[in-house]
Amino acid sequence: GAASRRLGWGRSQPLPICTRSAQGGVRGCSRLPQRTPRAETGAMPSSHDYADDPRNADILISMRQHPAGGSGNGAFTHVHRNDAKVSVFDSGFMLGDGVWEGLRLHRGVMLHARTHV
Repeated sequence: GAASRRLGWGRSQPLPICTRSAQGGVRGCSRLPQRTPRAETGAMPSSHDYADDPRNADILISMRQHPAGGSGNGAFTHVHRNDAKVSVFDSGFMLGDGVWEGLRLHRGVMLHARTHV
């Protein structure tokens, strides 16, 4: 949710929620608890639900070393997930050319089908 920082596919870390005094100083901070899975709450399924997988904490990401700007040779390299980056000059970042819409299935049922058609 909005109170979690995405750490990669299926991992999140609660962010601190801080209250401020009238003078602007920090009064106190606490961390929100992890979300309860929707299956346990009976809430409607969401495309943002996920199952934590501890194996994802220490994975390598395949990245291409782009030759543009004189750095890299276009070859793929593997970096730890904490070191993975997207250039601010990437066309998907600058132009939004990676915009797409997907239809989600949950246990064989299409979610929110009427809003997609």
